[in-house]
Amino acid sequence: MKTSRRADTPSFGLKSSLKTNYLLMAIAGSALLAGSLASGHAVGGATTVTTVGILMAIWSRKAAPLRFEEDRFEMKLAPLAGLRSIAYDDILDFGVEKKQVLRVRVRDQKDVKIPLRSFEAADQAAILAALESRAA
Repeated sequence: MKTSRRADTPSFGLKSSLKTNYLLMAIAGSALLAGSLASGHAVGGATTVTTVGILMAIWSRKAAPLRFEEDRFEMKLAPLAGLRSIAYDDILDFGVEKKQVLRVRVRDQKDVKIPLRSFEAADQAAILAALESRAA
């Protein structure tokens, strides 16, 4: 858990194993691309794997996909996903479903699904506590 500019606005980064996986994806894609260029045989998807791996590796190191502000929480769970801001007053209820997915029912919007398994175990409990204390 990181703390934003103000001490009462925590933000949560991705699990370190996910960050490592994205980095490995970038390295493997680069090796695949280099091998296909050296051999003269095109390997389908090598450029795509490399590009996506590099993008995800950079984004996962710098991003805080989940941030709790005073009046709302914000989430951006992927680099190309839009920032979604949800006011605590608009939350109808929330709960953890199977496979560690936090489902938040929001007034006049689609339900929000947050994959808790993407965060460290200590952060998972802190996310639930932050939401319970602010949305109550």
